[in-house]
Amino acid sequence: MKNYVNIVKRVGFVLLLFAMSMLFGITKESLAVEAPDACESNDTFADAYPYSQVEDVEPQISHYGRAYAVGMKHANLDSENDVDWYYTNLTAGVDCIADLRNIGNRNYFIEVFYYDSISQSYYGYSSSPQYVPEFDGWPEKYIEFTAPVTGTYYIRIDHYGEWEESGNDYFFYVGPKSRTFSVVNLPTMGGVQVSGNGYSTYSSDLRYTFPSSARVISLSVTDVISNGYCSMVNKRLTTGSNNYYNVSGSNTMSNMNNVNLSKIWTIGGKCSHNGQHTPFYWSARLNGSVRVDMEPYYRLSN
Repeated sequence: MKNYVNIVKRVGFVLLLFAMSMLFGITKESLAVEAPDACESNDTFADAYPYSQVEDVEPQISHYGRAYAVGMKHANLDSENDVDWYYTNLTAGVDCIADLRNIGNRNYFIEVFYYDSISQSYYGYSSSPQYVPEFDGWPEKYIEFTAPVTGTYYIRIDHYGEWEESGNDYFFYVGPKSRTFSVVNLPTMGGVQVSGNGYSTYSSDLRYTFPSSARVISLSVTDVISNGYCSMVNKRLTTGSNNYYNVSGSNTMSNMNNVNLSKIWTIGGKCSHNGQHTPFYWSARLNGSVRVDMEPYYRLSN
């Protein structure tokens, strides 16, 4: 299913000026009910705010259960007359996504525009239910496209006449689909009492912490120890029939390149035979980096 409409492509100059006056030239009066976000006033094309400076929600993976917010930016529509404009740079030939979420079932939508005054080329993509009826009432609006040219693209977010006096914050992302994120001191939300020579284990569901496409570039497991002592913990991560172990004497996990982390894991630890120890309570934290394909959280079915 095509999940956006390509509004205009390489139109003539007269039509282009008309389209720009309709889309970009409307100034909206501010009737603020919610507190305006830090990007205001960005109500017109001319006042577009730099996307790179918009507040990040989860710029790295360091909180349990936040897959929904990874890579997202945060802003709001503070009144029924508010519309938000941003600009960012995209590279020709790169697969991109514009994704708007955290909107409930309201028909807030996102659009992306490019205009080159020299070549008089104009590209416009919209996720508005006016053009894509399948998005009516859908909790996420998104556009997947390949950037046709290298340059500055403009982003427009509007509420489709469905603004309410509360709950108008939204998350959004516009950029390459392929991203790399750091994993920083991520808790695994569990732990186990360790004693004896075998691995002591607990379960950690990381499906809602890592996006479904997250694959390991590098990974290490660090120790949180209480009520006892161990100088070196051997680690084991298990999913299905696959076991992964740390490099001897190191926190670095071995043979995990390209492994998908968005799974339920059994996490095991035992004190190294070479380590001095007493029984102890142990929990793992994750560090490293992952590759992620920025994808819709709620994808329309074909």
